[in-house]
Amino acid sequence: HHKHIANNNVSDALSREVMLYVQLGQYDKALQVLDNNYFRQWEGVSKAYGSFVDAHLLRGLGYYEKKNFEKALDEFNKALEYPGNMMVARPYRGGRECQIYYYIGMAQKKMGLLDQAISSFDRSAEQRLRPVLSDLHYYRGMSLLELEKSRQADEIFSNLIKIGNDRLESQEVDFFAKFGEKETQEDKASEAWYLIGLGQLGKGELQKAREAFQASVKFNINHVWANVNLKKLK
Repeated sequence: HHKHIANNNVSDALSREVMLYVQLGQYDKALQVLDNNYFRQWEGVSKAYGSFVDAHLLRGLGYYEKKNFEKALDEFNKALEYPGNMMVARPYRGGRECQIYYYIGMAQKKMGLLDQAISSFDRSAEQRLRPVLSDLHYYRGMSLLELEKSRQADEIFSNLIKIGNDRLESQEVDFFAKFGEKETQEDKASEAWYLIGLGQLGKGELQKAREAFQASVKFNINHVWANVNLKKLK
């Protein structure tokens, strides 16, 4: 029994190490640790898996920005895998697939594979998401835009801005209590500003988006995706 607890602790320490590598932009190192270790999942949450998806998507975005779309597509496709060493099962609600298929579609579009791109955007837009708005809804909105369903997309972006603002105004702590982890007020503010930034970005309000992502990063310097978006907007 003691061994099992040690496993969790080691696994947790490794998950944190991987998260740090992702925050530092060292995706190769992150993926090396992820590939070479066995991660236990507990309380239904796998931090290691989240970092696995982030590392592949962000490494792919690096290629994408260098116009190496084939390599980008390869990384985005790898993000779809559910590695056995992470004990993570394909979630009923599709998990991050909404985000991953959006990026796959973008790479396919750049490669001129338009039929494939449309079917990827369709898959992204059709994912079952939790009703509570999260950044995944942003990617669903972006896929809807690509499918020329701009009214539906705009509604999502407006709601992201609204929920971000509501969260900033309300001091509802329990709304943010995730898996028994008490997030700090700073983390909550960072996430709220991040959602506002995504909503503004979706609407093409780049200056407002930049300001929101700046606020997000001010409250949590390690918010990976707020940092990524901020860099893009600079």
